[in-house]
Amino acid sequence: WPILAQAVEEVPAIVDWAVAHFDVRANVAIGGVSMGGDIAVAAAGIDRRIDRVAAVLATPDWLRPGSIEPQGTADEVQWGLYRRFDPLTNAGHYSHCPEMLFVCGGEDRQVPPEGAGAFADLLGDMYAKRHRRLAIAREGGIAHRFTPWMWAEAMAWFEAGLAADLGPSR
Repeated sequence: WPILAQAVEEVPAIVDWAVAHFDVRANVAIGGVSMGGDIAVAAAGIDRRIDRVAAVLATPDWLRPGSIEPQGTADEVQWGLYRRFDPLTNAGHYSHCPEMLFVCGGEDRQVPPEGAGAFADLLGDMYAKRHRRLAIAREGGIAHRFTPWMWAEAMAWFEAGLAADLGPSR
């Protein structure tokens, strides 16, 4: 959790830098694979400029119940980081409803896709009221392995968001 938390805390500074040095709009898209996806989801909870997330082989549940990888033990400082940043236990961080896609391996036991489902269930009403999307795509028969299909799903998610931001062409 310390590594995740430190990376999450760094994201707003990265967004600040990108806005200052590139032609970046106010609404930011972010994505990542595995731990990078976990970071992207948590960062969207602390930086309201993040409007769209694609999290591949990732989970909003830092406890990862059902994982074949044991979590180990945490001290009080580490539990504090968990309580501060874990997306599943901080639903209020997502009241701005950043659109999120979780791309999961249907047979992933390292980062079980059930965490994404629990998150979608938790936030479903809030997202529906704001007409925002929180989606899950699963590739059947795939464990914790990044595939071309997953890449295509994430890129299509970002392209759809860009097209929506630009509006209809004239």
